[in-house]
Amino acid sequence: MKMRTLMMFALTILLFTRLPQALAETGWEVEKTFQIGGEGGWDYLTVDPQTHRLYVPRTTHTMVIDTETGKTIADILGQKNAHGVALAPKAGRGFISDGGGDGAILIFDLKTNAVLGSLAAMPDADGILFDATSGHVLVVSSGCTLREPVRCSGEYCRQIPGANSDWPSAGDSS
Repeated sequence: MKMRTLMMFALTILLFTRLPQALAETGWEVEKTFQIGGEGGWDYLTVDPQTHRLYVPRTTHTMVIDTETGKTIADILGQKNAHGVALAPKAGRGFISDGGGDGAILIFDLKTNAVLGSLAAMPDADGILFDATSGHVLVVSSGCTLREPVRCSGEYCRQIPGANSDWPSAGDSS
């Protein structure tokens, strides 16, 4: 319980310290417009400016779009109700919150977009973000319940104590 309280406090502080700065920004303009077809609705979009990729969760799959050309470069399959994508660039991993069925956090490789596995999550897993300072991926449900964070270090990602499973690195054959 202390971990959840601490994480909610940290997220609240982050929101209130960054929100005024974002609201003060001026000069916003539309740079490009893409027509993105495909099956399913969409929820939270994620942009990776370093790799020029736009991640578009589309209910049962997540599209990866090149932001320079607008072309789909990958389609990550296997979700039941995808909501958002968190990126951990140093670990080379991406995470998709899947609130369908029993709930899951889908783990994929940022270079190949191959699905590497999944971790158990709450059935209504929704918002997701990566906190580079702590190395944690944080997932909340639609009821704002914080799930045990996922820790990323190098190529190894695991849930913090209290979670159901560990995820070995891509090079681990076990």
